Amino acid sequence: MVKTMLGTAVLVLCTLHQGRAIEPEPNWSLRFEELKQAEKAAFKAPRVGDRFTLGRRIGGDVTGTITSLTDDTVTLDGRRYSAAQLLPDTCDRLFAEVHATRIAAERAQVERYDYNSRKQSELQRERAEAQRLEAERRAAEAAALLRVEEQRRLEDQRARAESERALVEAKNEQQRQERNAATGLVVVGVVLCILGFFVYILPSIIAFNRGHANAGAICALNLLLGWSILGWAASLVWALTQQSPANVTVTINRAPRQSAPLVSRPKKTILIRRPK
Repeated sequence: MVKTMLGTAVLVLCTLHQGRAIEPEPNWSLRFEELKQAEKAAFKAPRVGDRFTLGRRIGGDVTGTITSLTDDTVTLDGRRYSAAQLLPDTCDRLFAEVHATRIAAERAQVERYDYNSRKQSELQRERAEAQRLEAERRAAEAAALLRVEEQRRLEDQRARAESERALVEAKNEQQRQERNAATGLVVVGVVLCILGFFVYILPSIIAFNRGHANAGAICALNLLLGWSILGWAASLVWALTQQSPANVTVTINRAPRQSAPLVSRPKKTILIRRPK
């Protein structure tokens, strides 16, 4: 897109520059005729009766009085001379056609040379301007490419930084999950240990809760041999077994009747079996 915009700008500038560069080449034939007519109008030829010196091609110069003068002949003291017999300088001073043709040709040649020089200079200037614009376009393209490369490099750095940050966050999350898992395992272990301890001393708890007569023996068996399945099972069965009844002495005092006189009665003892 940048290249297209720059190329369009260069073409527009070149077109505008060429449009105002130089005028179109004139028609040199028409220009020659214009100059010729102007020189004819401005030419002042010698008049009849003037003394004039003719430069002849053969015979040297001759001086006399002009008796007649046409476009290509001159009569000097009754002798007629044509333009072919005279030198170019003499013809240029006598004949308007010859003078106008020479001057017009010289001026047209000078103008054509000037036009060609200006055109060549303008072409060189246009070429230099085009080269300058092309150099500027290339410099702008290079700068645009550098900006694109710099932007791409920054994007790559940003992407790498984001990737590294994501990796660090993933690693931290993994470590956090591992710590949480380890903490959970520790908590579960502690809970299992507590539950295992209560299960381990369950026979002792049952024995003391029931008030077993051999609760101390059961507790010792549970603590010392409970690590073996047989020892723990034996202590549990022992804690759950019923005890033989014990003799309990109960003394009952009977209250005396109100109608009967107070007489001391002997105390009666009753044996009650209370299961343990």
